[in-house]
Amino acid sequence: MKPYISNKKLFEDLFVGAPKEILICSPWISKDGVGLLREALSRISVAKLKTLGVWLRISLEDHLQQRTDYVGLLNLLQDFKHRSQKTRIAIAKADNLHAKVYRVDSMALIGSANLTTAGFGGGNLEIVGWCTDTESKQLARVMAEMGKGLRSVSMQEFEHYCNKLNEVPVEVFQKDYSRLLRKFSQQHPPHYEMIFR
Repeated sequence: MKPYISNKKLFEDLFVGAPKEILICSPWISKDGVGLLREALSRISVAKLKTLGVWLRISLEDHLQQRTDYVGLLNLLQDFKHRSQKTRIAIAKADNLHAKVYRVDSMALIGSANLTTAGFGGGNLEIVGWCTDTESKQLARVMAEMGKGLRSVSMQEFEHYCNKLNEVPVEVFQKDYSRLLRKFSQQHPPHYEMIFR
């Protein structure tokens, strides 16, 4: 495995030719991450693509904190399904998902980067490893084992979830969250003398 500091070009370099299988495993997929994935998918031929897998966390907190753009991801998957009706969209979730793996056939990136601006846009200092063919085959076996701990989510379930999210105004949460954080900080100021003892 060859290590790199994560960047957008590394992610894009995975998406070439006419792959048979794509797996995106990222707890968080932000609005910019959805855009990066949309752009990458537009570069491939879908003639042979059997499966597009997306493994992620699905939680109200991640929506409210805008860590994952669920509605944007749903729109992308629906658009992709129209483009490639033979491709199976396989969504799976786990609340404790922490792995970050991006695999396109025998090529893969594995590391610390979520599919977000911070992860691949330079916001965070992240390391990813580029897997060779042999390593990618071993990784596929490990991912199959890990997949047993995830729950499949149908497109219909995911769409229903996204429709429910539209009923939860993010702006109200952010305003209340900021107010609660200020109130907590005022009531419980840091005790610097204890921190630096």
